[in-house]
Amino acid sequence: MKILFVKLGAIGDVVQAAAALRIFKDSHPNHEVHWIISKGLLDFARSMSVADELIAVSDKELLAGSFTQRVLALGRVALMLRQRGVRYDQILTGYADRRYELLTCLLKSSVKRRLGSSSFGRPLVQHRSRIYEYWRLLTGRDSDSDLDFPEAARQLGVSLMKDAEQEGQATSLPAAGYVLMVPGGARNLLRTDDLRRWPVEYYVELAERLIAQGHRVVLAGGPTDAWVLDHFSSVTCEKFIGKTSLAQLVKLAENALVVVSHDTGPMHLASLSSTPLVAMFGPTPANAFVAMGRPLTEVLSLQNRVPCSPCYDGKNYAACENAQCMKRITVESVEMSVQRLARGGTV
Repeated sequence: MKILFVKLGAIGDVVQAAAALRIFKDSHPNHEVHWIISKGLLDFARSMSVADELIAVSDKELLAGSFTQRVLALGRVALMLRQRGVRYDQILTGYADRRYELLTCLLKSSVKRRLGSSSFGRPLVQHRSRIYEYWRLLTGRDSDSDLDFPEAARQLGVSLMKDAEQEGQATSLPAAGYVLMVPGGARNLLRTDDLRRWPVEYYVELAERLIAQGHRVVLAGGPTDAWVLDHFSSVTCEKFIGKTSLAQLVKLAENALVVVSHDTGPMHLASLSSTPLVAMFGPTPANAFVAMGRPLTEVLSLQNRVPCSPCYDGKNYAACENAQCMKRITVESVEMSVQRLARGGTV
């Protein structure tokens, strides 16, 4: 069977989709999967080795610019797919938003379904694991057995770290044994999701406390996270923000003693490592974005004590100018989690 899978998305979306594809391909080795993915994440997806063919498109052209520019970009993608002349048995769109089906509107297939569509049988469940939801889309059914999401994620991490080792000469990663922090992130092509962030001043205080206890602290993130560096100007820590590839960031997490992050792309990358993880959640549901059952993972969330949380509906957040669901996660509570996991404790 030949399947066309559509999922552009940000880093976290791609990580979760890849984990579902890993499980699917392991149980359906004779199925051929072609994946339409964002051009900027092409090498990243290739390193995870979960698709037989990757088809890169520019999500910037599709999502940004004027209405006319976006329509023209959509037409170019649809025509490109038609001209490839590949006949697919199934076309699966990893979005609840039906507009993404327009990308494949010129293709014929006996089966077309998208995440949450009526043809899927049941709607997208926002608070349920996204890996599971993508797996349901791929198989067209609910699970009748246990699915090992943490193991699928670990396999992805192993593949990525092989690439990181090959890239090692380009970036000298720090010696192992530090606390890795991800104080930025939480943004995509269209917007910055400030509500998801644990306040940067909390990260600074946590770093100062851990350093005073003798821990080394390393900062990680992408090039667009450079704004956080001014906040850490007086903190003696190692700064690797914008200095690693995505594969190297997984290796950076693997070499850490503990990773501390809110819901952001680098957190998803860190979840592919075997390192203990402290993850803070507020407006987004933790169960949807962290593979439950991952060893040595502690999720800090006040969702049952903040009545408006979580407020994310899969596309938008509630109007909010004071994210108490994140601000009330104290530095002390995160510090305790770090100390517990650094000692090898279980949650």
